[in-house]
Amino acid sequence: MRTFPFCSAVVALSVWASGCGERPSADVPDEVIGSCYYQTAFSDSEQCEEYLGLDWSEGQARDWCRSHDDNRFVVAESCDRSAAKGRCVQQTTSGQVYQQILEPDDGSDCAQTERICEVFARGTFAGLNECADAVDQDYDQGEADGAFVDIELTCLQPLAGEPAGQGPDGTVCTYNNISGCTEEGRRFSDYASCDDVRSQRGYYPLDASGFETPPDDPVWDDPDFWTELAWVTTQVESCGCICCHSTETAPQGPSNWFVESGGIWTDSMFESGLAQSAGWVDSSLLGFFDAADNNGFDRDGYGFPSTDPERMQAFFEGELARRGVARTDYPLDPEPGPDFVAVVQFFEPEVCEFGEGVDKN
Repeated sequence: MRTFPFCSAVVALSVWASGCGERPSADVPDEVIGSCYYQTAFSDSEQCEEYLGLDWSEGQARDWCRSHDDNRFVVAESCDRSAAKGRCVQQTTSGQVYQQILEPDDGSDCAQTERICEVFARGTFAGLNECADAVDQDYDQGEADGAFVDIELTCLQPLAGEPAGQGPDGTVCTYNNISGCTEEGRRFSDYASCDDVRSQRGYYPLDASGFETPPDDPVWDDPDFWTELAWVTTQVESCGCICCHSTETAPQGPSNWFVESGGIWTDSMFESGLAQSAGWVDSSLLGFFDAADNNGFDRDGYGFPSTDPERMQAFFEGELARRGVARTDYPLDPEPGPDFVAVVQFFEPEVCEFGEGVDKN
C-alpha cells in the first residue's frame, strides 16, 4: 500500500486546544502551581488553564503561559469554574500535567465539549457544573462527527444479482479511502462508506466549472467518444472519488464536477481537474494504492484510479484538446502537488524555539 493519509491540523481547529499536548496518565496532581488566562485563537474569548503538580516550576508555568495571546499568569490559584462545563486534562511531551477549564461560548453542549477535549485536543475530559453528570463517551477516531476514520479493508457479500466477488468466500473487498476502489463494474458506495472517505479528505459543495460543449462540436455525433465516456464513468463510480462527486452520495451537493451533470458530465470539471486527470499535474502526494491491492485500479501519476491508466489519460487529453489546451501549456516535469501537501510532505522538522508552535491562523 502506498497511500498517504495526511492529517489535517484538527487540533488547531479547537477553540481550546493549546500547545502540543498528549493524553495524560490516570494520576492528576492536586497542586496548582499557577493558572493562565488568555485569549483563545478563534473565538476571541477568555480561556483559562492550570499547571498542576511539582513537575512544574513557577518559571516554567509562566513561560508556558506566555506562549498564549494576551496572557495573564496567576500564582498558585485555580481558574474560575463557575460557568465551566468541564476540565480537559493534558500533559506536555515532558510529562507535566495541565488542564484547560472549558467554558465554550458557542453554545456547545456537554457531549460537544467532551468531544473537543478528547478528539481534537486529545485530552481526558471531566464534566463540571451542568455537565458533571454527563455520560462519558468513548471517542475513538471516527465515532465523532468530523473525526478522521482510519483506512480499513472491508469485505462484503456482493449485492443481490451481482456475481461473486474476488475476495475470500466470494466477498468484495474495498479500502474505505478516497484512493480506494471496489471491483471493476461495481459501485464504490455499495461496498465502502462514503462517510469514512469524507472524514479523510475535506468535503464541501462547490459549483461546477460552467463550461458547456458547443452544440456544433462534432463530439456529439462521435460514437467512440460516448463509448469512452461511459467507460470513464464506470471507472469513476467504482472508486472513492464518487463520494464527493455525485448527487446521490454527496450530502450537501457535489464538490464541483459530478457524474450526473447533464450532457457531457466532464464539462463540469475545471481545466485544472482535467489536467490532473490526464497526468499533466503530479497529484501523487494525494495518495494512492498499488494496483495489486486496489482491485487492479492504479492512480500512480494520474488523477483518477483506473484499470487502464493509459486509456484514461488519452480520454482526458482529448477533453483538454476540446478546450484548446495543449500539453505545452503545462510543465513537462511538474513538481508534486498540491503545494500545501508538498510543504507538509517534504518539511524537515527542527527543534522549536520558545514561542513557536501551531499558528492560530
